[in-house]
Amino acid sequence: MDRWVAGQLDSAGSIRLQPGEQKHNSQSSVRLYDGDERTAYDDGTLTVTNYRLVWVETGVSTLTMVLDLALITGVKNIPGNAGFSYIPGLKFSSPKLLVHLQPTNKNHKTHFVKLSFRHTNAPTGLPVFETALNYALDAKEWEKKEMNQQEPTLDNKIGVGLSGIRRDREREIQRGKQTIEGAFDGDLKDLMGKTKQLVALSRHYSDKVSRGEVSASDSREFSQYLQSLGIESPVVRCEKGEGAFHEKLSHELATFIKEPLSRNNDMMLLQDLFCLYNRARGTNLVSPNDMVEACRNLKRLGHPYELHTFASGVKVIQATSQSEEVVANNVLAFVTSSAFSSVSQYAEDKGISLALAREQMLVGERLGLICRDETVEGLRFFPNRFCSG
Repeated sequence: MDRWVAGQLDSAGSIRLQPGEQKHNSQSSVRLYDGDERTAYDDGTLTVTNYRLVWVETGVSTLTMVLDLALITGVKNIPGNAGFSYIPGLKFSSPKLLVHLQPTNKNHKTHFVKLSFRHTNAPTGLPVFETALNYALDAKEWEKKEMNQQEPTLDNKIGVGLSGIRRDREREIQRGKQTIEGAFDGDLKDLMGKTKQLVALSRHYSDKVSRGEVSASDSREFSQYLQSLGIESPVVRCEKGEGAFHEKLSHELATFIKEPLSRNNDMMLLQDLFCLYNRARGTNLVSPNDMVEACRNLKRLGHPYELHTFASGVKVIQATSQSEEVVANNVLAFVTSSAFSSVSQYAEDKGISLALAREQMLVGERLGLICRDETVEGLRFFPNRFCSG
């Protein structure tokens, strides 16, 4: 913990941000480890900004610890078995982020720390926090801050006056020009890279078609790549009213979700589909409320998809054929074939998220097809022998 330093809160008890600093994401109930050793920093809210990691102890304490992002060299996700009901006396392993740190001249005991996410929403909260942290590490905005701090102020420049002000203005114009050119250059390189990949894939696919060697996997790969290019003419709002817009949006959504659902066993988390759909629409984004309304209309408009809400409140888009009985029987078949199964094993086999896997297994438990066994080794599900006879 010797590379963490004490931080400060403002009068309202919030994190005191530096000039230009912005919050990216925050997660509660986070414990800090020094290497593999548990520390006294047991429960706090961890925030990632574009400059730092900030941990604030839960409660009335003003204890704040700060770690500069410049010291971080890499991040690794360590899965756990948290997120289930807690039984006193039993030990559970919470999901963690392993944060590698730069070695320094000091004789440090370890070169990594662990961030333990102990909240019940950790299976979904940790990936969001990890994405925000990796985004901040890739952006490296602290380097820009350091460069700005190193630039001399106008009072310290040689030739103060009109000539000094003119030179300062010219520098600002030049920096702005370089920033714009860099942005366009980066976007153009990304577009060129996509184009080269698409041309190569098209040639590969055309050659196989001419030889009659097209397999199902090749067709699926080609359609997935075309889908990533986006929706050509997305539905936009018009003067005909909200109802007409949502119906058109439902028809467009039904066409779009066919391929993603087929790759995810006919069921996807609503937030995952929302991100995928808006990415395909480009700049014509839809709001969460419009997305939910369009999903509600799918079944009414005759499409084979529907918006389903689990007992926990988790919303998914699924094929209408995916009734609770079908989901429960699929879970039972997997658990029976494996003798028993954890949520992570089921998620890995089906290629779905932990949150969705947990909801499906809870459906099987609620319908009495499987039963749970919670031990020190974690949560496992077994076939319900009492109901199978």
